[in-house]
Amino acid sequence: MSDRLMKIFFRSGFSLVLALSIASAACILGAMFMGIGFATLPEAHIDLVSDVVCSDGASLTYEEGGESTYLDEDGFTRTATDVFISCESAAGQRDSSPAVTLRTIGTLFALYFAACFLPLIVIALLVVWVGLPILRRVADRSNALGNNQEG
Repeated sequence: MSDRLMKIFFRSGFSLVLALSIASAACILGAMFMGIGFATLPEAHIDLVSDVVCSDGASLTYEEGGESTYLDEDGFTRTATDVFISCESAAGQRDSSPAVTLRTIGTLFALYFAACFLPLIVIALLVVWVGLPILRRVADRSNALGNNQEG
């Protein structure tokens, strides 16, 4: 890529808009894939993040409780399955605080975000590094043809 084209690219807001667009797409895709993946294989996901979420020697456990029924704001009866995520130490102590659940969800989201962000940024960089020089050459050729026809 030429120095002039590089300066134009980085001075413009295009790079910022591109990065924010890719990050937004990665957030949406990461959340979607995380939800589908966790709903399909919760135990595999729990095993994946267990060492990060729980402290030394503790293991992350996932349990589905019974169903609970509640009334929503529109007056309809809804049924949901209770889910319990906790860190259990070798001594049998259990930490089932909301912080454990939030750390688990946050860690899984970070993994899925990275898995979605990296391919998208690589594709964007290839488009910028390969596509812009090609567009520049096409523009130069069309300018040269236009100048030849006028003269």
